[in-house]
Amino acid sequence: MEGLPHLVVAHLQQQAGEDGFERANIRCVQMMLKRLFAKLQLNGPYAIRIERRRGVTELMCAFAEERDAENAARTVGAATTGPYPGWQTQRAFVMDGQKQDELSALAGKYRQRRRQASRF
Repeated sequence: MEGLPHLVVAHLQQQAGEDGFERANIRCVQMMLKRLFAKLQLNGPYAIRIERRRGVTELMCAFAEERDAENAARTVGAATTGPYPGWQTQRAFVMDGQKQDELSALAGKYRQRRRQASRF
């Protein structure tokens, strides 16, 4: 099992509406987690991917380093979960409105970078 990545899964609760979470909301949550993980000063590489299947939307957060996955899991309140094939460790949490508000406060606000005018 050495060398397999570590997984932290955010189960997105469906919002009111027949389409559940809207694409823009999912992307906002993904970017918020990216800001949060950047603040944790992780040691290894990580990636966050949106996974949709059987009417369930999840954000799959993969970490190369187990210590980084543990740190991220502790921060988001994830617990050990059943096996996801192909992962060394697996943790999961439910991303409801309250959890999203809590994590957004930790992650901080999105800061848009200013574009510099090109010179000709």
